[in-house]
Amino acid sequence: MTKSGSFILAPSLTALVPDKTEFGYGVGAMVPFVWVTDIGLRIGFEVSMLVALGGEARYRCIASSLDGPCETGEVRAFDRQRSSGFTASFTFGYGVD
Repeated sequence: MTKSGSFILAPSLTALVPDKTEFGYGVGAMVPFVWVTDIGLRIGFEVSMLVALGGEARYRCIASSLDGPCETGEVRAFDRQRSSGFTASFTFGYGVD
């Protein structure tokens, strides 16, 4: 067994599933950059580009006029539009053989 530092690049797919369905779901591609030192120390940075899908937003009407678009107190649900985003994280650890 030899010990030498190295660089690891391992692209992968990302799926975000929240515990509340009204927030929708996220899918994307992740690219982690990890450096492994001679002593097994791992230092890394991960970036994900995401697309958010599905979900709904609920709004309570507070119209103050009689001819408003809804009745005061009425709750309406609207589908969320597709949107994009990203996540970034820093990793630090030690690899054990």
